[in-house]
Amino acid sequence: MKTRGNLFFFISCGTILALLGGFVGVFNPAGAASEAKKMNLDTWQEERPFAQRSSLDNTDASSLEPNCRPNQISYWKLDETGPPNYVDSQDGRDATCTGAECPEPYAAGKYDGAQDFDGLDDRLATANSYNPTTGITAMAWIKPDTLVGLDKGIFYKDGVVYLELESDFNFSVDFSVIVNGRLLEYESQDSRVPIDQWTHIAGTYDGRELKVYMNGVRIPGSVIRVGSIDNKNKPYYIGYSFKETENRYFDGKIDEVAIFNKALSELEIARIYVNCTFRSMMPLVIEAPP
Repeated sequence: MKTRGNLFFFISCGTILALLGGFVGVFNPAGAASEAKKMNLDTWQEERPFAQRSSLDNTDASSLEPNCRPNQISYWKLDETGPPNYVDSQDGRDATCTGAECPEPYAAGKYDGAQDFDGLDDRLATANSYNPTTGITAMAWIKPDTLVGLDKGIFYKDGVVYLELESDFNFSVDFSVIVNGRLLEYESQDSRVPIDQWTHIAGTYDGRELKVYMNGVRIPGSVIRVGSIDNKNKPYYIGYSFKETENRYFDGKIDEVAIFNKALSELEIARIYVNCTFRSMMPLVIEAPP
């Protein structure tokens, strides 16, 4: 009887440890994200245990589209076939360009068309408008032609927000906001963007913490400062930024630029990265087994 009791004890402990092991990747978002990136996501979706499956696995993606971009305040799809107007399909904050500043249309965008910026003087600008102050997310799809010289501006509003590629760290993603009149910047050293390949980049600030994402996955690290984002009645720019006396132009293609009036969660950014298609993304909503 004593032997059987001990055997039962060891089997029970082994079972519990096995169950816990099945959940480790789920409750550690960074670890799960890394693992998911190494595998074919559709295969991973099929092979994982039932307890790790999302309650949204088999949801029709089209039914989720209206809520796929929560709190979005501007969205430039950049499908246009020529200047001068580039439509903000969310709120009418259209961008324009004149003469030599206009990028070339690029038919093979990440989704439909995109715009090809020459890295010399191409940029798009909106009319003056105010911006979010309690939280913000900026994002875009980019496909660089070259990455040399100065930092590269992707999305920018003077004295408010900067989404760039940082030349000091091999053109990794760099996100900055101005909080209570002071620059808050995260220069990621682990998110080098490749040339001639579509990459999704994003930055968020929630009134406390600033984070950076690449291809739907959060880059490790963040910077913290509590406060409000400065509110300026100025234009947004695409394909350009200005900082420290430098004009920073981007050489390559830009598509699907968007800004939100909140810091999106990791799940929300992942949903947008996969174009709102739950079937091909890592599950983050856990459903207990029956």
